[in-house]
This record gives sequence, structure tokens and C-alpha cells, in this order.
Amino acid sequence: MTGTQESEYDAIVIGSGITGGWAAKELTEKGLRTLMIERGREVVHGKDYTMEHKSTWEMPLRNARLSPDKQGAEDYQVQARTGQFRESTKQFFTKDTKHPYEEVKPFTWVQGDQVGGKSLIWGRQVYRWSDLDFEANAKEGIGVDWPIRYKDIAPWYSYVERHVGVSGEKLGLPQLPDGEFLPPMQMNAGEKHVKAGIERRFKERRVTIGRVAILTANHKGRAACHYCGPCERGCSTGSYFSTQASTLPPAMATGRLTVLPDSIVHSIVYDPKSHRVAGVRVVDTRTKATREYKAKVVFLCASTLGSARILLNSKSSTFPNGLANSSGVVGHYLMDHHFRAGATGRIEGLADHYYQGNRPNGIYIPRFRNLGDVATKQPFARGFGYQGSAARAGWGRGTSGPGLGVQLKRKLHDAGDWTMGITGFGECLPREDNKVTLSERTDEFGIPILRIDCSWGPNEMAMRKDMRQSAIDMLEAAGLKSVVGTDDYKEGGLGAEPGLGIHEMGTARMGRDPKTSAVNGFCQAHDVPNLFVTDGSVMASASCVNPLRGGPTQEEEHLMDRRDFLKVSGAAGLATMWGSSLACAHSTAAAGAANPALIPGGFTLAQVGLQLYTVRDAMSKDVDGTLASVAGAGYHLVETAGLYQRPAADLRALFDKHGIRTVSGHYPLVDLEASPETVFTTAKTLGQEYVVVPFLDPSLRTAETFGSLPSRLNKLGEAAHGAGLKLAYHNHDFEFQKYGGTTTVMERLLANTDPTLVSFELDGYWAFKAGTAPADLVARYPGRFALLHLKDSTAAPEKAFADVGHGVIDFRRFIAAAQRNGLKYAFVERDVAPDPIASIKASHDYLASVLPA
Repeated sequence: MTGTQESEYDAIVIGSGITGGWAAKELTEKGLRTLMIERGREVVHGKDYTMEHKSTWEMPLRNARLSPDKQGAEDYQVQARTGQFRESTKQFFTKDTKHPYEEVKPFTWVQGDQVGGKSLIWGRQVYRWSDLDFEANAKEGIGVDWPIRYKDIAPWYSYVERHVGVSGEKLGLPQLPDGEFLPPMQMNAGEKHVKAGIERRFKERRVTIGRVAILTANHKGRAACHYCGPCERGCSTGSYFSTQASTLPPAMATGRLTVLPDSIVHSIVYDPKSHRVAGVRVVDTRTKATREYKAKVVFLCASTLGSARILLNSKSSTFPNGLANSSGVVGHYLMDHHFRAGATGRIEGLADHYYQGNRPNGIYIPRFRNLGDVATKQPFARGFGYQGSAARAGWGRGTSGPGLGVQLKRKLHDAGDWTMGITGFGECLPREDNKVTLSERTDEFGIPILRIDCSWGPNEMAMRKDMRQSAIDMLEAAGLKSVVGTDDYKEGGLGAEPGLGIHEMGTARMGRDPKTSAVNGFCQAHDVPNLFVTDGSVMASASCVNPLRGGPTQEEEHLMDRRDFLKVSGAAGLATMWGSSLACAHSTAAAGAANPALIPGGFTLAQVGLQLYTVRDAMSKDVDGTLASVAGAGYHLVETAGLYQRPAADLRALFDKHGIRTVSGHYPLVDLEASPETVFTTAKTLGQEYVVVPFLDPSLRTAETFGSLPSRLNKLGEAAHGAGLKLAYHNHDFEFQKYGGTTTVMERLLANTDPTLVSFELDGYWAFKAGTAPADLVARYPGRFALLHLKDSTAAPEKAFADVGHGVIDFRRFIAAAQRNGLKYAFVERDVAPDPIASIKASHDYLASVLPA
């Protein structure tokens, strides 16, 4: 599995759980040589599931549930808090003595410690989020707005579901979108009884079988589940989704994956010269030796808490508070689902009904609170859903009841009463004070351990009351007897503390603004364009269904550009899956390897600059500081629009100070015609190649002006050529009008200017706004457009300014056409932006994803 280890790769994936497995699959299938690093031991599918079908009497402790006070749990005091921790499963949990952390308040951090991570022991429930989830932050003024909506990732959900194999029932509910399902598992008699009663009494509520990543039909070489029962011990038939069963095989089949187990990532290495990460620093957990691996792109998939720890520990002079943390949000806004509040009751009248096998699933009751209407409005924010199941008591009931000998055996021969239990899973609001920081203590590998400070707030506590009471109401409405409400939460204690839901989210949240979020809508770090975080840490809110943390890759064939690849990605399941996919496509471009994400041709990111008009207000106040921000956003090429009341030589010195060069400048036509020598001297002092006519005043936009303009441009072009420079003309939208002619002004300029003397700087936004596809225009006039202006547009009818890659213009097609037809340089520009620095960074991030460095 591990293959030969080298020191340099196209991509590095940190973590091998649900997200890491997806990232490895997508990256290798896109042609990238990938190293997947896992801190735990190697686990080979099937061969290493040593307890899978071992009988209870073959285990020394008879497969006991190992609570913290039991024999066998000595090194697992935190892991033993969860009900999944037993003698037969402990090998898939980390030793808390090996990977400790500090709890300011009770927080149960359940961790895997092997290749495959928690994909071997997860609950496998997978649900799609809806815009009820994605829009809640913005509508309620809580946290930050998600930079994506359901329509953006719906195709990615489908892509993931088709590969994973998800069984479930379609309901047509807007708050719980349907997916692409295999046949649903069947409810048992008790669950059908409860379903009928609840839906009869509460018309707006539905009871369905859980949506799970478990096969009900043979699928992609994996066998349908045969209900044997011990899922959490490993599944040799691959009937449920795990890294080993589903994503690792296709990744290994490419021959491009190297798996490195027993290796914990100490930190990610940042290169301040390139403004990118260069690789990772790794500690061998067996020898304690340290080694570095290099790559063009890094995927951080180490879990919500594990990834936060790595980012916070990856400090440098550029990022003294942790890598990709200029916003200060890394480690904050930690969330989990709060649960263990519900009810149980006894079902009567089904004594002659039973069920077969050990169905690895239960029922689900979708959210019915705060759906956006008055009828479902509650005094708390957000909502909850329920998971549960019905069953008949088995012989185990004899261990706690009266009886002895033959009489007891006869009593236990028959199945016991039917009971039904449901527990709510509620959404947790993102709060800055729910956080993780680095402790002064280090583990045995010399890495600072995490200090976790997290608690439920007033909203969660108010919701829990309703979770409990609503459960009671529904079970009583279904006719159950002896209904008892439950709530295991204990203030300051264990029982329903944060972390126990094992759905940790937050700590490196997604958002539009680099000042308030760590990654963008493609899971790409705002601060570092070749770093992608695709696990639960990017979640901006929690929903009440299993997190969207991972996912296949939205980049497969749709890897084209960020927007296109966003059209293709995929809770514990679907979330973790779409995040990886989404980011994968985006990242393959950042890696610079040969892959379909990159625009074909020789045009590179190094030929992209910034038109300083975008930051004109900041330049007028602080030229030095603004240029530092421009360089920090990744630009080392600029186009000027004025001198900002400085001599050209002084401005050139400031450019040099920040590692910036200028190859083009905008100079008014009136200045060029009045004193061309002065303009040319300025341009040459600055080191420019092109002088560009930027704009015609509205008073000059007459048929007469446009009739004479070609000859005037030819004359200026000849003069510029004599001075060792080149002349170009920059368009707006008015050039696409006719102004008394039979053709547009743009067509007349292109037809009547000398190609050897006059080039053009095509502003794609203004062409698009005027109704012309910029790619078609450059294709019609090869060799005429040496320069481009890049800014995006929102959809019609507004067609407002947008950051590059965040609107509707097809930049892949535009740039590809231009580079086939003589493109030299392209300049990002946005005439009006709420935050110009954030805007230019977002545009640069997009271009870094589609152009080789």
C-alpha cells in the first residue's frame, strides 16, 4: 500500500479519514502524484479487521462495553466515554495517553488512529443540507454567511452519492433535499406503528428510514449489506462506505498514491517568497525522527480539531498566530451537535411481530421547527431532527430482573416487549468563545497539545427542552405506554457534553471575507492559495444533520474553473465529501501539474497583474502600505492609473521595494496628444512596455470623434514605437455601439488601426455588459488583443461588478482564446468594490486555481 516514499509530490493529503480518502481519490484520478499522511497505523481492508466476526466467548472480556472505570480502558479514558468503545472496537480508537488534550470544560474528543480514521467506525448517516441551513447565518445575523448555496453543491452531492451508494427514501421536503438513493431499508413493525401514529397526529412531520452510506444492492464491486451486525469492527464486504472500501482502491489503482502511516504532521511549511506552502514537517511516531515532504498543493484533512492544531502550530514571521490565520478565526467557532435528549416508550399489540438480522440503521424524523413560517417558529434559533429505532428486548433483560434457573430461562425464551426510543440531534450556534488553543504542554512528539474550551449556550439549552418534550408528545400520540423523557446533559459533567456527538465543526470557517474567515467557498485558504482545508473545520454553521465535511471531488472532468468545479462536489458524510471534491478540483490547478483544471496553453499566473485603479482610494492615502497589501495578495505585476502625486522615479522605487514591476500604464488621450514625449518618459522611467488610452470622456463620444480616432491612434502608435514603447486602446461598453456608423465603434477601430502600431486591451466585463462574448471577440481578431482586463459580472439584468471567478463570465474560455491569439498580460480590475483588498485577493485566488504558476 505504501509504495516507495519520495520527498517531493504534486499534492500532499494530511489525514486518511473520510475527507482525506476522498481527496486522495480525486487528486490521483486527476493525474497528481499524491502523498497521503496518516498518524496512525496501517489497516488493510479485510485483513486487519481482526475482530470482525469473532464470537463473544472468544474475547477475554466477552466484548464488554468498556466504560472509563473498566478493565481494558486504562489508556482510553476519553474514548471510553462513547458507547461505540468496546473490546471488539478499541483497536480503532486512539490511546488518550498517546494523544492527550486539555479540557477547560467537559469535551469528549473521539479520535481514530489508523489509515481510514473514523471512516471505519462512523455512524454512516448521510443527509443533504438545504438553503434553510446555508442561509440561516445571513438571515439571523449570526456568524458569517456561507459563500455557497445548495444549488452550488447539489451536483456534487449527486456525484458523491453515486460513488458511495446511499440508501434512503425520497420525501420531497425542502428542508431535507432528496438524493440519489439505492432502495431504502425497511422499517420493522414497531417503527411502522410509531410512524403511522406520529404522522396521523402531526401532519407536518415525517418518519422515514435513515439515509445511510450502506449498500442495499451490489454497487461498484462492493456487496450489499447482509445485516450481520458488527459494522464497527470493519466490513470486509465493503458494504458501508469507508476509505478502505470505497476511495482508497481507485486511488491506489492510479499508481499515483503513496500512503505514509505512523507519521504525525508537526506543521505545514510556508514559503514567504512564493506566498505559498512548500510542504509539511512530519514526525515518525515509531522513531521520533523528523522529515519534510514537499508538494505544490496541500490538503488538510486531519479533522476539525486536528487541522486546527496543525494550523495553529504552523507559525512563521508571516503568520505568527498560525498559518492562514490573518483573520484570527482559526481555532474559534467550534461546534458539535447536541443530542441525548428525547424519549422512550413501550409499544403494545405487536407480540406476534419480530424482525430478522441486525439492520445497521434506524429511523429519522426530519426537522420541523423554524422552517421559515409562523406555524413552526420557536423562541430558539434553528432546529433539530430525531434518530431512533424500535426493538424487542432480548435475553439480556434477564440480567437486571428477578428470576432464577429454569423458570428464568423459559421466560427469556420468548422475545420481550417492543420499545421505541428517539433522540434529538440539535444544531449548535457558532460562537467565538467556543475555541481551541495550543497548550504549553507538548505530547511525546514535541507538538503542543490542544486546549479545548467549549460549552452549550442558552440557545442549545432552550432547544433541548423542546427536543425532550416533542419526543414525549410524538411517542404518546403514537399510542406508546410508559413514555419517559430523557436528557443526559449534566452541567459541568459528562453525559451529553460537546464532542460526544462526534460531529465537530468550525475552527477554520468558510466565508467570503478574508478578514472574518479562513477559507473561501472552495475550501481554499484566503491567505495561502495552494492550501485547502476540506474537513469539518470549514463549516460556518452546523445544521442539525450530519456535517457536510467531506466529499468527492468537484473537480473531476468539471475541474475547469472554480465555478465549473463547484458545479460538481459532495456527512461524516456528504459534507466532508463534497468539500474535498470541491477543493480537489480547485487544488489541482494550484498544484500546477498537468491536469484538466488548468487552462491549456502557455499563459501563466506570473503574467497576471493588478490595475491599480482598483485600489485608487487606498493609494491616494498610503502608497507604500497599499503596495505592501497588493504584494501580499499575490500580485507582483501592476498597471498604473496615475502617479499618485509622486515623481515617476519615486514610484518606481516603491514598486522595487515591494517586488513589483509595472509593464503597462493608463494615460489620458489628451495628455498623449498634447505631450507624447512627457508620457513616454514617464512610462520608460517606470519600466513600462505599454502606454494605454484608457477612456474617452462622454463629451468626446461623437460620430466625428470616432471617425477620426483610428488615424489618431495610428499616429500615437507610431510615436510610441519610435520611443521603444507600444500603444494600446482600452474599451468600455460604449465602443460596442454604432454612433452613426453601420458597424460598432470597436469593429471600426479594429478594422482601421494598424496592427503593427496599435494593440488593444480588452476589458471583458464591459464587452460582456454590452452583449458581446469576450472570448468570441478575441478569436475573431487574432493578434490584436495583447492585454486584457479581468473582472467578473453578476447575471443579467444587473450585470454588476464581481470578483474574477465569482460571477458568470467564462474566464477559462476567455483566457484560453486570448492566449491563442497573442495575449501578453492580463490585469485584474474591479471598478467598485466594498473591500478592494479582499476583492483583489479573491480574484487572485481564482486565477491561481486555473493558471499554472
